[in-house]
Amino acid sequence: MTDGARPAPVLRPKLGLFSATAIGVGAIVGAGIYVVIGIATGLAGPAIIISILIAAAVSLLTALSFSELVACMSSLVNCSRPIWGS
Repeated sequence: MTDGARPAPVLRPKLGLFSATAIGVGAIVGAGIYVVIGIATGLAGPAIIISILIAAAVSLLTALSFSELVACMSSLVNCSRPIWGS
């Protein structure tokens, strides 16, 4: 370096859990959703909307099941009643 020149900036890693998760989800959704919808539209035709609604319902039930499991496993008390439903 010559006299009077500023030093080069130093990049510090600042990637936290939220940022890493957002990058991962963005990559999966961004790359996969358009490809899958294109293939599914070719197979299902106009019934793609019904197919997507069925997939959304199954995904919702799976998410609720996982949330109940996590609620039971993460606490030290016994899970004696369901979180949703009866």
